[in-house]
Amino acid sequence: MPNGASLPQVPARKQVAVVWDGSWDLNAYQSSMKASFGVAELPSGPVGKGTVYNGLSNALYTGSKHPKEAWELVKWLGSQESQKIIVSEGSVWPGIPTLNKDYVAVWRQRGVDVSAFSKEAEGTTIGYPLTTSSATYNVKVQDAVNQVWLRQQTPNTAADSVNEASNRAIK
Repeated sequence: MPNGASLPQVPARKQVAVVWDGSWDLNAYQSSMKASFGVAELPSGPVGKGTVYNGLSNALYTGSKHPKEAWELVKWLGSQESQKIIVSEGSVWPGIPTLNKDYVAVWRQRGVDVSAFSKEAEGTTIGYPLTTSSATYNVKVQDAVNQVWLRQQTPNTAADSVNEASNRAIK
């Protein structure tokens, strides 16, 4: 998943076979692991497959004492020049789709094939759900997912519990 919900960060103990995470954590994995690692596409379910696509954005404060300068910075941050710097560092997925292949190439040079993120982004995607209660929501989702992995509840039961908790949170 290119940019889905992140699992809580834990110290690398080299005891994990599979983790559900996003491209933003690639540097953390590479710096904390002595062994190699890989990236795979998400599995497909009964209705197909898809992923959450989390984008970064820049904003201006309307009360800024320097609105023209702030606007110039935001324009530059979204420019090809700025995005190429981001890609060259392999820090986050670029905001300009034509640079996706360059990002994949940077990681290939580091010995990691991240093309699965690119393939996922070309498929069915939805925006990351942002709410005023995102922190609470993320904990509830993670609790439910953990119970599925531990076989303490079915995926359908977990999804229903997350849906009910989400609806309660926004009422």
